[in-house]
Amino acid sequence: MYCNRNTSDFSAFQDYLKKNPIKTVSFHESNRVNHASVLLLWNSKPPKRVNRFMEIGCGSGFVSFGLSKLYDLKGTCIDIQDELKKPFEDGAALNQVADHLEFFGTDVVKTRRRFKPESYDMCVFNPPHYISGRGEKVQDKIRELSRTSDKSLFENYADAVSFLLKTKGLFSCVIAPNNMEEWVMAFIKSRLYIKSVTPVYGNPNNDAQLLLLRGIKNSKSSFVKFKPAVFLN
Repeated sequence: MYCNRNTSDFSAFQDYLKKNPIKTVSFHESNRVNHASVLLLWNSKPPKRVNRFMEIGCGSGFVSFGLSKLYDLKGTCIDIQDELKKPFEDGAALNQVADHLEFFGTDVVKTRRRFKPESYDMCVFNPPHYISGRGEKVQDKIRELSRTSDKSLFENYADAVSFLLKTKGLFSCVIAPNNMEEWVMAFIKSRLYIKSVTPVYGNPNNDAQLLLLRGIKNSKSSFVKFKPAVFLN
């Protein structure tokens, strides 16, 4: 395995989670914890000024549980799958963070109707990585709902994040590299500015599998830092 400071730090984070597990209750395999979930939690370590966060597309709740459990944050968590409410609440209780989190079964496009503007210090999200019409159609309906969307995804998420964040609020996400151009255009349109990019590799001889992004709403600087890559075991 290739090793640098980011890879070492992520490996240490994984070791910590093995000793201090974040428990989830999943009713479908597409909602189970995967590398993207752990990477997003690692990428979302908040500065001290962050007290309240929103996770868009929270699934079974792993990232939200981690943010509350590790950093004592309060959060609102939304997912289009309303049937995740019970597993989410059961998982929050298992992790002893039920008093810190609230789940809403709602679509990201309803954000402006359901929530107050500029109410959060940080937004985190692991959006669908597959766009309808690009590649083979997913046959499993639940898997398709959680991992596939159409091209409106980019602007819908960016608009929601910009609406929810306070000025200078932070966002953290994990995206598929082939969608990078669409995300950048959507973010700029919504006054969201990427501040750091961390590529993630499975095989160091292949293309990056994922990109971890962090950014700020209404940033005065357009400077972007490209961080050392993370190489997975």
